[in-house]
Amino acid sequence: MSGLIQMPMQIPAAQIWPQKAQNCAASMAAQHRRQAGVALILVIWVVALITGIALSFARSQKVEGELSRNQRLIAQSRALAEAGIARAFYELQTPSFDPNRWQANGVALVWEVEGATVNLRALDESARVDLNTANPNLLRGLFKNAGADEEEATRILEAIQDWRDPDDLKRPNGAEAEDYKAASKRMLPTNADFVSVSELQNVLGVTSELFQAIEPFLTVNSRQSGVSAALAAREVLLAIPNVTAENVDLYLATRREVYAQNAANPLSRIPIPPLPGVTGAFFVAGSGTIRIQVDVITENGFKHGREAIIRMPQSNRGAYDVLAWKDLITPMAGPTDDLPAAQIAPEIPINGTAK
Repeated sequence: MSGLIQMPMQIPAAQIWPQKAQNCAASMAAQHRRQAGVALILVIWVVALITGIALSFARSQKVEGELSRNQRLIAQSRALAEAGIARAFYELQTPSFDPNRWQANGVALVWEVEGATVNLRALDESARVDLNTANPNLLRGLFKNAGADEEEATRILEAIQDWRDPDDLKRPNGAEAEDYKAASKRMLPTNADFVSVSELQNVLGVTSELFQAIEPFLTVNSRQSGVSAALAAREVLLAIPNVTAENVDLYLATRREVYAQNAANPLSRIPIPPLPGVTGAFFVAGSGTIRIQVDVITENGFKHGREAIIRMPQSNRGAYDVLAWKDLITPMAGPTDDLPAAQIAPEIPINGTAK
């Protein structure tokens, strides 16, 4: 037995080095906890990043959806506004004996279509004073009612006449090219008719305050020397020589009653009486040129307006001339502003049925 080699007995390290083993285990556990903490932070950052991307994508989709919807409503409102003008032309051309025929008298008309509200008003241009053809005393009266004194109103009137006439001869109180140069005006008289009311701002003596006061009552499209008493605004009627505010207000009250009766019973067609005590030189029956304004309000409150000025054809088979076509900026005043709007069918009636 003495020849056998005896192996040493293996003793667990925990028994030999108990303190070192415990320290090693504690170190490994701490390292594991540190690694787990770093991994948790990375996971949180990744989740936050993915969440941000998702929210950004969702927000962009929402914005794109709203933009798409707004574009659709804009296109819808524009189409309805232009359709309203086309319908007005159709309705204004129906036979005069038709009790449902639309009148170019400024009465507000309204109807609903596809969740949008369409407001329309048609008014003959004879409700306004024509810058090119009006009786000079009518223009002078309009300037005076807007705040100009007699001398200033005369200067402006003659400056307008010098602007329009084909020569360079200056009227006693007027203004020609040399006067505009002396006043450092960039625009000189065109020696031709006004092509738009806004051109009046270039005339010497016309202030911005005066223009703003008279612009709603002017036109260049009626081609009439007078105005329609049945359609003209109070400011226009007061511009007629020798009329008083009392007479005009009494006339307007009578005119309103007639409009209300006709609105209640379209078959009556009571004529509007003339303004008493005024010569017929300042009045016309109508011009055949009509200003049509359409204001559309969509289901979400988006608004779009269109204004057109058309010259009606001489016959029902003729085509109308479009003199102006633009976005609606300033709604026009009418002789029936204090009356409720007339509710009409959203579609054109054909033979008693809606088309």
